[in-house]
Amino acid sequence: MLSEVISIKRSGNTAGTFYPNPALDRVTVQLECVRPSQASIRIFALNGRIVLNRTLSLEAGMNQCQFPIADLPAGMYLIQALVQNEQVLSASLQKQ
Repeated sequence: MLSEVISIKRSGNTAGTFYPNPALDRVTVQLECVRPSQASIRIFALNGRIVLNRTLSLEAGMNQCQFPIADLPAGMYLIQALVQNEQVLSASLQKQ
């Protein structure tokens, strides 16, 4: 069973969401910004090891990016998004 889009946090001028959860082969992150910004998207294993680390240039408005996770083992992960070094998304991600 797949979840709805998860709205995690609105911080200042940025909002972050991701879907699906649980995910099988990719996860989509949506970040809405009022001005162009830099973002870092990270996925951590539960032992704290970074398994995905991407830097993005965001436009003003809604930004959407897909990240491949098919090669990750099934289990629980933490997904995090930082925009201008401010955390706007932090949540558990279940990889099937």
